[in-house]
Amino acid sequence: MKTAFAALTFFACMTTAIHIGIGSDFDGFNGPPAGLEDVSKYPALLAELARRGYAKGEVKKVAGLNLLRAMRGAERVAAGMQRAAGGK
Repeated sequence: MKTAFAALTFFACMTTAIHIGIGSDFDGFNGPPAGLEDVSKYPALLAELARRGYAKGEVKKVAGLNLLRAMRGAERVAAGMQRAAGGK
């Protein structure tokens, strides 16, 4: 868990909390950090973010709001490309 928290904090410091998120794709790596073996451990990670001073809104963004924002943006781009190509 400490490794994941350190990585999230590093990226948040390099960008902002609006650019980071957590996901459940556990494929293609040598194993999760201790304490994050599966998605059932995410509440503990999010609680640790809050405990260490992340605002409630930032924690919500990391938990999934950032993903939803990114997906809405992708849908807008796709719709624009379809309109430009003569689609509906």
